[in-house]
Amino acid sequence: MTRLTARADRRLIRATSHSRRHVLVEVTAPSAPRTTERAPVNLAFVIDRSGSMGGEKLELAKAAVREALATLTERDRFSVVVYDDRIDVVVDSTTASEVFAVMRALNEELGVTIVIVTHDPAIAHQIDRVVAIRDGRISTESFRRVEFRGREAYVYHDEYAVVDRTGRLQIPKEYLERLDVKERARLRLEGDHVEVLPESAPREEPES
Repeated sequence: MTRLTARADRRLIRATSHSRRHVLVEVTAPSAPRTTERAPVNLAFVIDRSGSMGGEKLELAKAAVREALATLTERDRFSVVVYDDRIDVVVDSTTASEVFAVMRALNEELGVTIVIVTHDPAIAHQIDRVVAIRDGRISTESFRRVEFRGREAYVYHDEYAVVDRTGRLQIPKEYLERLDVKERARLRLEGDHVEVLPESAPREEPES
């Protein structure tokens, strides 16, 4: 709800005298509802490939289109048109999911490696192998897996922490916060796994 507060420049004001006073009025509006999803878009990329756009200008235009495509979700549609003395439709209006299906077919049938850089998890879920980079280092790798149950197909992504040559790995931030792990942690080998404990965890007593 909207909140209204008023504050005078003096704590006490005489009721029987006349004076000029200043009042500060503050209106606090309710927080606007936040949404994590935007409405789907239908974009048309039109590129001038005439002689005046040759060289670096054309390469910059192509790079801009690639950057824009990387932000689209599977609900978005786009088309690509190029022109000079004639107009060519390179890509008819299509969805991002259809493009990913074509990319996947190229990879499986022709062995073509396709690298996509994105911050959108919805796009990452379309990719067979996802490498996440955090603080300049590879933190996790995810592999796409499809399981069939009757006529239904279920897509899963198995995520693994990456261990480098020196044995370092990045623990997800939410794990560290839940464990209250800050600058240091205790490691404990328990059979077939390693436990990560906060520094304040009790020490393991040696066996007598």
